[in-house]
Amino acid sequence: MTSSAMTNVDTLIDPPGHIRAMRRAAETAADAAAPLVDLYRPYVDGLQNLPRDGRFLLWATTLRPASRDS
Repeated sequence: MTSSAMTNVDTLIDPPGHIRAMRRAAETAADAAAPLVDLYRPYVDGLQNLPRDGRFLLWATTLRPASRDS
C-alpha cells in the first residue's frame, strides 16, 4: 500500500474548519428534527408478550369516538 492511499490520522482527528462547521450544522439540524421524528414513531406496548420464535400477527387498531346511533 502506498503512503498516499493510507489514511491521514491527523486529518481524521482534527478535521479542517469547514468540515467542523458542516458537522455542527448537520448536528444542529438533526437535534432540531428529533422531536418531530419522535412524534411519528410508532409506540408498541407489550412486546414482552410476543412469542420468542418471531411468529405473530401485528394488528393496528384505531380508536374512534362512538356515534350516538350505535
